[in-house]
Amino acid sequence: MDSEYDQTDLTTEQDAQQRAREWVVFLQSGEVSEADQQRFERWLALDERHCSAYQQAQSIWQAASNLTALGSLESLRGMHDNPATDRGLLQRIKRWVFSSPSSSSSSSSGRSSRAAWPQWGAALASVLLVTLIIGSPQPAPPELIVYQTQTAETRSLLLADGSEVSLSPQSSIEVSYSEEQREVKLLAGEAFFDVAKNPERPFIVDARSTRVTVLGTMFNVNNSPHGVMVAVEEGRVQVAEQGVPGRLDTEVKLSAGQLISVSQTAGLSQVQAIDPQTVGAWREDVRVYQARPLEQVLEDLDRYHPADLYIVDESLKALPVTAIFPTKDAQQMLTALESILPITVQAIAGGRVEIRAR
Repeated sequence: MDSEYDQTDLTTEQDAQQRAREWVVFLQSGEVSEADQQRFERWLALDERHCSAYQQAQSIWQAASNLTALGSLESLRGMHDNPATDRGLLQRIKRWVFSSPSSSSSSSSGRSSRAAWPQWGAALASVLLVTLIIGSPQPAPPELIVYQTQTAETRSLLLADGSEVSLSPQSSIEVSYSEEQREVKLLAGEAFFDVAKNPERPFIVDARSTRVTVLGTMFNVNNSPHGVMVAVEEGRVQVAEQGVPGRLDTEVKLSAGQLISVSQTAGLSQVQAIDPQTVGAWREDVRVYQARPLEQVLEDLDRYHPADLYIVDESLKALPVTAIFPTKDAQQMLTALESILPITVQAIAGGRVEIRAR
């Protein structure tokens, strides 16, 4: 695909500060993979506020690690019981954190408490970060941002947390990030998600009555008139059907190489095994189908064709299609269908293409 990543301004300043604190703690955890490091670098480059927020959070961590005395915290004891002193507590901690090592006091015996730092330093730095988070102003309500594509257009997005989203033609999503979770609504069409791992902040995709919840994985969601289809390339996701009148909420877990459909009439289908390498193949300008009903195939192809595709004969809708189509030429896709199936394809005036039995 030719489209470039959009450097999206998805986050408020408060959210940038929160993400920066999370990155500082995570990068010190010793569990950072090469992929995690790449996501961090992409997040850092996404917005100049990210760099500023990270430098500030890192300076707090480093300042705490250089402290020569823990006894200076003694004067802060008992202040937590009085809400009126919360702001003063925050300011005193800030002054204490950013004070130079030379200004730190020693114990009455004259011995430096520097030796205590290796044991308590990391925990103390974490406490300081948490305290600053609690004392910071509450973030504004999540900002809603909508992205969409037109006929035959694809688009790649890099979200504020480092997650990547690819949109197929005639698709739209609504992104809403909060402190607790990352939520994306697939309003129409199809999207492939490569989710940045964050166990404390789940990534949720809603499409119609279907909810997909992940911590970090790669999967595809197709929201079409006949229902929602979820396929997993890597990792695991939880797929739930919710809020359908007359039906109990149900859920199922999918692993790599599995697919499930969710329809308004039948609910969750049986889990199907698929080749995980075919998941989201449309991002490479090909469509892969294995025994898919013709109606569903045409719903996908309709996103690439400027005309409306219409099946005249009802008996053709369930006709199984197993094929691989290049998506660069929409008319070529229809011609290929006509060559492998007992159908005829005819263009009608008014921007309509009719598919009939041959």
